[in-house]
Formats: sequence, C-alpha cells, structure tokens
Amino acid sequence: MPSIEYFKCNKPVFEYDEEITFSWKTINADKVVLKPFGAVSNIGIKTYKIKNFKNPSLTFELIAENTNIGKQIISSLTLKNNTYQKLNKHFEEKIKKDSEHKQNERNNPERGTKNQDARFEFNLKLGLIIFVIVMILSFILII
Repeated sequence: MPSIEYFKCNKPVFEYDEEITFSWKTINADKVVLKPFGAVSNIGIKTYKIKNFKNPSLTFELIAENTNIGKQIISSLTLKNNTYQKLNKHFEEKIKKDSEHKQNERNNPERGTKNQDARFEFNLKLGLIIFVIVMILSFILII
C-alpha cells in the first residue's frame, strides 16, 4: 500500500506573491502528484510563489499512488490567504462607510441641496463673468 509519511508546509498563512515551501515523503508510491502543481518525486521539497488574492484559503493535495496495485492515498493542507483577508476587510469597511454616507444624505437632504445651490451659484457667476469679458472684447475689436 502507498503511504505518506509526511506532507507539510513552512507556513500556515501566506500573502500574495509570497514563496511557500512544501516538503513530503511517500513510501511504496510510483506516482506522486502535488496538486495543483503536478507530478513530483517520492521525497522532496519544492518552493512555489503564490499569486492569489481571490480566495480566503487554498488547499493543496499530495496524492501518492501505487499503480501496480491500483491504490492511492491523499493528504491535504489548507493555507489561509492573509491578502484576501486584508482586502476583504478593507472593502467591507469601504462599503459600510459608503452606505453610512448615503444614509446620512437621505436623512439630511438639505445638505445635498446646499451643495447643489452653491455649485449653481458659482456656475452662474462664472457664466456672467465670461459674458462680460466677451462683450468687452467685442467692443474693443469694433473700435
């Protein structure tokens, strides 16, 4: 029967673009696969750079198979994605703040109206100034 003596990783938590080192030892296996990376030797150490921020955790499997007898054994490691946790927290806080801001605007409609009134008044004054400048330039060109 195939067996996995050990399958471990150098850290339980990782960050985006960080290197993680796996080590393993199998016995009585002629085919060994480290998912999702592919075929590996019976005993080994491999370092991979993990570029994932979309999942809260990642699971890696070591599959040791004895093809002569058609038996296999699987060992898995689940690692926590710290980058995902940080991004998730950041966006939860942003969504909460945006929601609170919109709620305040609904509860205080005068605040939004005052800002709109101020913008309208500014645009009106700017338009008047531009009109006066155009009139003066037209008068100067006629003379």
